[in-house]
Amino acid sequence: MKCPICGKDETEEFVRDAGPARIVRCRQDGLLYLNPRPQATQVRQFHTQFVRGDNLDLFTLYRREVLRREAAAISAMKTGGKLLDIGCATGTLFENLVGTNWRLYGVETSPLGVELASSRYGAEVFCGALREAHYLTRFFDAISVLGALYYFPDPRAELAEIRRVLKDDGLLAVEIPGFTYTLLRDRGLCVGF
Repeated sequence: MKCPICGKDETEEFVRDAGPARIVRCRQDGLLYLNPRPQATQVRQFHTQFVRGDNLDLFTLYRREVLRREAAAISAMKTGGKLLDIGCATGTLFENLVGTNWRLYGVETSPLGVELASSRYGAEVFCGALREAHYLTRFFDAISVLGALYYFPDPRAELAEIRRVLKDDGLLAVEIPGFTYTLLRDRGLCVGF
């Protein structure tokens, strides 16, 4: 696939996995991206299997501290309103925002994740992808995409949809694990745009 930023197909292999996927670097702008991109059906199937009853600690205990810090950073920049967490998994981010001035929404492709985030935190969680949810234009005061952006089959289309549903003065909080994320994971705050 062509580079999502510059649209050119001038890449060099950066990392090759055992399967068909590989991370390439665009020679024009330096972007690292997965090529080929996963199809939406592949992502959905992966997440249905990824969020399971036998690995829920991965989404709670393992991510709890960083999500507490990221919730605090979001609340420091915006004091309340409607917050959408894209790829909310089991809703662990929400545990830090229940009882505050935030009305909680989520988008998650895992039915188990949707069930847990909804029942545990009272969030309104859509089971599917963001563009399937058909939220109103300029509906959200804050949107978080924490460790989920790289799963988007079409990042440009998803970012355009985020822009559409985010208020003009809204906050976009993004966490993107880097190449060395296994060493640094869960040690930093999200960056607000």
